[in-house]
Amino acid sequence: MFVPFPLGRYTVTEGVRIGSMGEILLGQRIEEDGSRTTWAIKRPLPDIVEDPELLGLFWKETELMQRLRHPSFPKVEEVGVTNGVPYLVMEHIEGVVLADLLEEPTVVSEIRLETWVLMASELASAATEVHRFKRGDRSLVHGDIRAGNIIISSLGRTRLLDLGLAVANDSVWGSAQRARVGLPPFIDPYDRRVEIDTYAIGRLLTQCLGGLDFVFNDRSRLPEGLVEVLRKATDPSGLYAYKSAESMRWGLQSYLMQEKIEQMREELARLVRKLMPARSSLMDSSPE
Repeated sequence: MFVPFPLGRYTVTEGVRIGSMGEILLGQRIEEDGSRTTWAIKRPLPDIVEDPELLGLFWKETELMQRLRHPSFPKVEEVGVTNGVPYLVMEHIEGVVLADLLEEPTVVSEIRLETWVLMASELASAATEVHRFKRGDRSLVHGDIRAGNIIISSLGRTRLLDLGLAVANDSVWGSAQRARVGLPPFIDPYDRRVEIDTYAIGRLLTQCLGGLDFVFNDRSRLPEGLVEVLRKATDPSGLYAYKSAESMRWGLQSYLMQEKIEQMREELARLVRKLMPARSSLMDSSPE
């Protein structure tokens, strides 16, 4: 049984999920007019707090989250420290984690191909925003774009829950992290940094469309041009791979009719809202 506890100006009411470096909590804050608002709070795990190097990564992620201005990332409300432990307060996103949605075949069967392409396009746009920032002379990458790190909001928008490995040092890229994003062992993430995220988005989109075998072996059911987009995105050799997430986004955009985007978002939002009562997830109290 979860026991609520105070954290700065907030009362933590629920634990949502635990990642490799931090935990996400739900907290409530009493406003000046007496109303209560709900927020997502991220704080590092105890073993991270005790490691100065890893704690430094948390602070770097927090700094970058505050600088990002993109609708696919949660908006930051404030940063605090209690008893020497930092925490990051973010908007609270209502929706369903993509990994959970993919476990509902009946719902997945109702999602149109164009809607999955829209999701991938929004992820590519988010990755492009991260790539604008640099550490030294190298562009950052998200490094953890996967179904368990994505939430489809109740408004039908694709949201990334955190910054993954964007500010991690080189040693973090071990076999476990490669497996999480499906990165082949022969790809050096620091020689071709920007391509890591496009590779992950391409693999994720093929998963949503039925899997790699279906996409590349049963192409008659997909537009030929889209198959080529996916082939470039998931090219492990690097010979034909996209050189930037922005170029991948433009490749995907050619399959999206602008006047139908809001219609696709509403269809996806309707399906997500059907799943929400049975799923525990982050919530979004602000308009998108």
